[in-house]
Amino acid sequence: MLFDLLDKHEKENYKVVFGERSNRNEKFIIKYCRDIYYRILKKIADQDFQVDMAEYFLITDEVKEVILKTSTSNIFLRNEVAYSGYKRIGIPYKRERRVLGEGEGESLLYMILFGFKGIISSSTFPLRMIFYAFIPMIIINIFYILSIFSMKLTFGLNLIYFVYAFAFISIYVARVYKDTMSRPIYIIDKEKTILKNN
Repeated sequence: MLFDLLDKHEKENYKVVFGERSNRNEKFIIKYCRDIYYRILKKIADQDFQVDMAEYFLITDEVKEVILKTSTSNIFLRNEVAYSGYKRIGIPYKRERRVLGEGEGESLLYMILFGFKGIISSSTFPLRMIFYAFIPMIIINIFYILSIFSMKLTFGLNLIYFVYAFAFISIYVARVYKDTMSRPIYIIDKEKTILKNN
């Protein structure tokens, strides 16, 4: 497949050539949930988002430089490649099961955390939802004052709204705090690489 990536880059001048998962050899429910997640993420992402893109891809030096300029402390690589905006194309392939061992990404907890990280890194939709829900919440409280809605229903909806708002505002503020610290995203220990003598 490596030669296919190089061929698309050299002959058709694509800056990003990626493996596009046309199928995955995994449980139906996981595959189904994954497909739904990425299609929803594409709808709510703040910029173009590539569905079914694998982390197996070829990029030019220009794209690499754009990605490295990102100062976020929590990179979602697919989003950064899409953000670069360069011409890209996918080469479909079937993702086979791992022959030996077990990858970190195969655990349910990892998938949930990875998915959550993808949303926070790619979209401000969770924050915008707080604003979108504000006017309906005002109407609900007016209905309660007019004795149309019960106290339990109104209290429950208000509680859900404020817990949601507080949780997501806290998460985004924490991300901003970590990013403003400007710590390096990675550190290279030259003693353990081929750069040792350079």
